[in-house]
Amino acid sequence: MVLFQLQSTPWGNIPLWAVLLLAGSLLIAGTVLVLLVRRHQKPSFLRDFILILGLALPLLGGALFWEILLPSSSPEHARGRLILILVTWALSVYALSRFSVTAIRWWAERSEPIKSSEVTLARLVRLGILVLGLLVILDVLQVPITPLLTTLGIGSLAIALALQDTLSNFFAGLYLLADRPLGVGDYVKLNSGEEGVVLGIGWRSTHLRSSAENIVIVPNAKVAQASITNFDLGNRRIVTTIRIPVAYGQDPRRILASLQAVAQAAVGQIAGLADTPPPSASFDPGFGDLALEFTITCTLQSREVETSVKSELRQRAARRLSEEHIELIRSGHP
Repeated sequence: MVLFQLQSTPWGNIPLWAVLLLAGSLLIAGTVLVLLVRRHQKPSFLRDFILILGLALPLLGGALFWEILLPSSSPEHARGRLILILVTWALSVYALSRFSVTAIRWWAERSEPIKSSEVTLARLVRLGILVLGLLVILDVLQVPITPLLTTLGIGSLAIALALQDTLSNFFAGLYLLADRPLGVGDYVKLNSGEEGVVLGIGWRSTHLRSSAENIVIVPNAKVAQASITNFDLGNRRIVTTIRIPVAYGQDPRRILASLQAVAQAAVGQIAGLADTPPPSASFDPGFGDLALEFTITCTLQSREVETSVKSELRQRAARRLSEEHIELIRSGHP
């Protein structure tokens, strides 16, 4: 039995050899495109388009061969049509998946928070497109999908209940990435007490580096529900104060002048201390129960330097007051 025989072309006066030449050219062109695009590894929409085109051209060429060489009434022709449908479906799913993943990578290159969840998002997108593609091809092949949808729904509900905390943290992470109340490098403080520099927002937790250089790991759900103070959202500068108690019986004007001199001399010498507005000293809150209380007020360039700047200013103030024989007193104690 001869399975392959030349058929007359359905395109009127176009000769058979021309159709065969076109089909062969499509096969060759597609192969060349695929080989060329594989030499460029950097993901891009143009690269994906050329790759998909390179895969589609041989498919089109093969379809032309199939239409010409197989009798339209033969079982082989019907099976060929089924194979063509399946291959076209696979290529469509692959193309949609590839373009979607490239879009996620493009977004990740422009957003640090997205970069930390890039792999997870890409896997979820691939899985979602594959499931959707399976449902579509089953519907095209007239396979009932209602029982499958019911099974998927029940299974999804069971999985969601079993992974409730994990899914809560995952979707909270997506919310943090979309709303962006905090970003990598921001210094934040939660109303639950955790604070530090944001190192990254993962699919389950947010990592903070505290002032003690410890890594604090907070579940995303807790971060999403917390009241967040972001010291770097807008103006990174902060204003801080240093309380200095001095024993009674000493001249407040002389003490204030000494502290003012310390504050002004620190400008340009202490890293992280802003010169505008300049630091200042004041006789505030004034008369305490056990001491005269003075305050040095200064502006810092960021929250991270607060501890080091305040420590240096305290040392300078203590040294200056000691040199002038001004007695300090521990606040709250005689």
